[in-house]
Amino acid sequence: MPTLTINALTLSSNALVAAPDRCDPPDTGYFEIGRPPPPRRQPQEPHGSRYRGMAMMQFELNLRSASLCFLVLLHAGASAQQPMKAAPPSRSIGPLGAITLPRAVEPAPGSDADCSDRAIDEQRIRYFWDHAVEGPASDFQRDFDLADCTASPRLHLRKGGHGVLHLHDATGWGVLEWKGATRYFRCAPCEGILAPGFVGGTAK
Repeated sequence: MPTLTINALTLSSNALVAAPDRCDPPDTGYFEIGRPPPPRRQPQEPHGSRYRGMAMMQFELNLRSASLCFLVLLHAGASAQQPMKAAPPSRSIGPLGAITLPRAVEPAPGSDADCSDRAIDEQRIRYFWDHAVEGPASDFQRDFDLADCTASPRLHLRKGGHGVLHLHDATGWGVLEWKGATRYFRCAPCEGILAPGFVGGTAK
């Protein structure tokens, strides 16, 4: 009997020693002072959400690019529909200073016209400079007269610089070589500007 008692006590003592391992308090979310809290699991990003975010950003960039292109095309179309500014060379380029007259009026390139009775002077040139309006090269080519006469005075501006103006008698067009570029001007009342007796838009 004593042996059984000792064994029972021994078993009871072993049970008491092992009991704490089986009786841990439940995890209530609180932690003891001085003991670091257990690491919390971070919520994982749903699969594919990062890809969807990048796709949305790319879509917004494409939309902005398309909007910008549309605005550029719209502005270009509006500019193309607007007529050229009706400013004479005296304002768009500058007032004339000295003028070097050519020796004679000559046939236009490719023309065999008789220009012996045509004349050029400063008054005609200044009239053209004050009344002409810049136009496209296509209009000049459309109006070009193969039987025309031309005069090519050298122009000097008051503010500096110089160019050559090729005045066409029959059409009222003038081709200006200026700063390495070619510009086209037309003066409607200047048709016949090299004819005898031309005064202020009329040829007598």
